Parts: sequence; structure tokens; C-alpha cells
Amino acid sequence: MIKHQGFWRAFLVGQVFLLFVGLFGNAALAQDSEKATHNHFKAKLQSGEIAIGARSSISPEVTAIVADTGYDWLFIDLEHGAFNRETVNEMLLATKGTNAAPIVRIQGKESWLAQQVLDIGAMGIIFPNILSPEEASAAVQSAYYPPLGARSIGPRSAASLWEVPLFDYLDIANREIMVVVLIEHVSAVERISEIVTVPGIDLVMIGPNDLAASMGHIGQLTHPEVEAAIQTILSAGLSVGMPVGTIAADAAETNDRFAQGFSTILVGSDQAFLIDGAKATLDNIYRE
Repeated sequence: MIKHQGFWRAFLVGQVFLLFVGLFGNAALAQDSEKATHNHFKAKLQSGEIAIGARSSISPEVTAIVADTGYDWLFIDLEHGAFNRETVNEMLLATKGTNAAPIVRIQGKESWLAQQVLDIGAMGIIFPNILSPEEASAAVQSAYYPPLGARSIGPRSAASLWEVPLFDYLDIANREIMVVVLIEHVSAVERISEIVTVPGIDLVMIGPNDLAASMGHIGQLTHPEVEAAIQTILSAGLSVGMPVGTIAADAAETNDRFAQGFSTILVGSDQAFLIDGAKATLDNIYRE
């Protein structure tokens, strides 16, 4: 009888242990899954919080380092970066487990370019040089599945990266993916009040370098006419509750832009971080 009591006691202890392992294990898996599928950058913008981004254009290894420092999102530049879609895939993998949402700027406005990047797991697309509400609407159609858009179904790589079943991904993607339209030409500024009201856009981002060039002020980002155009875009967004972002040279300008009402600022890049760090080290070494 005593032996049987010992057996059942051990059995019950074992069952309780397995129950706790299952509960905590499932909770941990749920947290990991939520982190893999939840776009913290989009959530911040929707709640009215500010968000800070950085450009990533060197390598997956460097992407992983920058993503782990606490930025809300990474601007992965497929348009100007010296890499291809395979490298973008590795960059997306490098952000896994961090809160930095990988948002990819594609090379053009064509829907197939957006689909290729979304199907490997990007959390958003930056559509370059949007000039009209019609182009903005086409961008939305490219990014979302029906009934919100017309994206073709085949995201096996994305579902694997996000660690969700294939058909669960379809609903999650329509909730978490971002559509970012880049305003970088003066003709877009003329129609900005129409562009910011297009349903499905999550962020209007300003490209000040190309905007200045289109206005005949190439390289003059502080020119009064360029700044006036930037403020016109910001005002149009604020008037309808559309988040607006831009690029800043440093932390001081970033703080100034946030004070003006911008929702997100792209400040710094992996290349600049390396250059600044290398220079700072050399500058602090005494050499005759």
C-alpha cells in the first residue's frame, strides 16, 4: 500500500509539473508569436505616439545590430541600396525577435515589386514618388488581400517568417502590414490634400532631397520654399489625422520636427553610424 501511495504521489507531482511546463511554454510561444506578427511601429502611429526609424542598407548582420538597439522601424532601401531581394530576405530575418518593423522601399510603384517583398515577410512597403491619389490608391491595392486590396495569394515565406499558418497570415497581414507613400516631388505637394485622404494609407513620408531637387533647389534642404512645401504636407496630414514623417540630420532636428507635429522621423543610417563611430574613435586618439 505504501509503495502504491509513493507511486501515485510521484505520478501526481509529475502531472502538475507537466501542466506548469505546458502553461508557461504555451504562454512563451504565444508571446514569441505575437512579437513576430505584431507591427509595433504601426501600433504606435495608430495610438498617436511618436516613432523613430533608421535607414538600413549595408548587410543583414548590421541590420540585426541596428534593429536590436531600440529603433521602432528600419527603412530597408531596395531602391538605392546595393543589394537584391535575397539580401532583403536575410535583413527581414535579422529583425526577427526585435520591435523594429522592417519597412522596405521598393524600386518603383509596380504592384509586382511590392508583392515580391511582402511575400518574403516585410511588414510594410514604401512606395516611391507617389504623385497623385490614384497612384496612392494603386499602392494600397498592391499591399492588401481582398477585400481590402488585390494582392495575389502565395505568402509561404512570409507565413514561415511570421510563424503562423498560411491562411492565418492573410488576416494578420491585412491588419499589420503598412502602406507608406513617399512624397518627393512638388507636383505631389499640389495634390497632397487628396493623397492624405486615400483609404488604406498608414503613413505619408516626405523625401526632402528629391523634393528640393524638383523645386530647383537641389541640395538646399533648408531653403524657405522647400520648408514651406514640407509644412504644407504636414498640415494636410494633421488636418485629417494622417501620420506624416520626414528625415532629419541629427537628434536636435528630430526633436524640432516632433515638436512641429511629425509622427515619425528617419534619423541616421547604418552607414552614418559606422562613419561617425570610426571618426570619433580616431579623433580621440592622440597623434603627433
